[in-house]
Amino acid sequence: MNMIVAYIRPNMKESVVERLRQLRAPGASFTDVEGFGLEADATGQRSYHEHVAPYTHKVKLEVVCSEDRADEIARAIAGAASTGRRGDGKVYVLPVQSRFDIRTFETDDLSA
Repeated sequence: MNMIVAYIRPNMKESVVERLRQLRAPGASFTDVEGFGLEADATGQRSYHEHVAPYTHKVKLEVVCSEDRADEIARAIAGAASTGRRGDGKVYVLPVQSRFDIRTFETDDLSA
């Protein structure tokens, strides 16, 4: 299994949710977050310039899915969240080694 973690613009959340529902994604969690990144300036150089805010508001999106769907879902998130402007966000795909169900106490080793 994989976990997809994405940081998107807050105003793009609904279009991402709509796309995930179309794909019948297994579910998603959203968290409002603040942070900062190394932004590219007009020349393409990555730096901290005075025109970059000290931090920015984003929505953190998490989806756990089967490994065979991770690329499809990650690309769908990126496509639905893209405005073509600097600061659109990032998408990461991470391996999930195990899971533990709180209600049933069942656990699965997913590393095999």
